[in-house]
Amino acid sequence: MAYNTTTPLPGDSDHNLLGKLVQLFGGSVSPGDTTNVLLQKLLRLANDAEPCDCAAGGGGGGPVPVEFIFSLTGTAEIVATQTTAEQFRAPYAFTITGVRACLVTPASAGTVTIDINKNGATILSTKLTIDTGEETSVTAAVPAVISDTAVADDDEITFDIDDGGTNAEGLKVTIIGTTS
Repeated sequence: MAYNTTTPLPGDSDHNLLGKLVQLFGGSVSPGDTTNVLLQKLLRLANDAEPCDCAAGGGGGGPVPVEFIFSLTGTAEIVATQTTAEQFRAPYAFTITGVRACLVTPASAGTVTIDINKNGATILSTKLTIDTGEETSVTAAVPAVISDTAVADDDEITFDIDDGGTNAEGLKVTIIGTTS
């Protein structure tokens, strides 16, 4: 009995889904296999599978990408200088690979400047900026430089708005990384 293992069909029975899983994991299926037999085959295949180190990124495939997005102001709220505009505690250890910011409405003058701190100390040797008339830090004339990339479980991350520019609205910051 051949099962289409690439696409579960709407309304597939549990029996058919078990057959697909058995084949997906390299097992063979016979026309007379009952649901219980398919389940036993699947469990045997799972027990014979190579173990994975889920704490090291899961599935043995290495680090897992993560991203955290923070609204430092409301969507239509003017961006203003502020210490600790937002804060959070890291839910697990990770390595920061990038940071970026965006605005709903760009500044008509001045540069929006954001500092990111870990446990009270900056992680940026060059702060995150959004240039006049721009909506994203990706196009900044001077890109942010991350000087401290390691974040431990439960580290406190805070965001300071060092300069809000003029009439900028709706500031969000994204931290991009991988699990450690």
